[in-house]
Amino acid sequence: MLAVAFLVAGTMTVSAFVALTTTTTLTVMEPLTILTIGGTFGAGTPLTCSSSGTTATCTGSANAGESGTIDLQVGNFASVSISVTVLATSSSGFVLLGPPSNTVPAPPFSQTFTIPAATTTGPTHIIVPGSISAQVPVSISQSAAPGPITITITVSR
Repeated sequence: MLAVAFLVAGTMTVSAFVALTTTTTLTVMEPLTILTIGGTFGAGTPLTCSSSGTTATCTGSANAGESGTIDLQVGNFASVSISVTVLATSSSGFVLLGPPSNTVPAPPFSQTFTIPAATTTGPTHIIVPGSISAQVPVSISQSAAPGPITITITVSR
């Protein structure tokens, strides 16, 4: 508080107090973003992907019995490291995500990462995100019926 005192004729002191306040509004931003996504199946058939930061969509094709990977690179723009879990699920029981498994149905793919903090570089302080690369192995059973399947990958913190 700010105090103002006046001395009048050496006998009387008058004080006035003014309260000082400040208000700060912060917007919490999402620190994670999809930097790249892609993948290949079979004899090198690439996925066609598009990304808008927090969502991505990929399309592609593969034959029954083939395998491949979906490659996801996630960036962290925060000044602290962030722990994330990458979880992948399939709409088909004939698609195995992750390493070979004797469990039927196959469990979902799940992997935990710590994404390093972002850093700044150069005299203009360009922000360089910390990043991780997650590869989701995909194996399609020879018994899979023709038709679309959906593989969903979720990155949660």
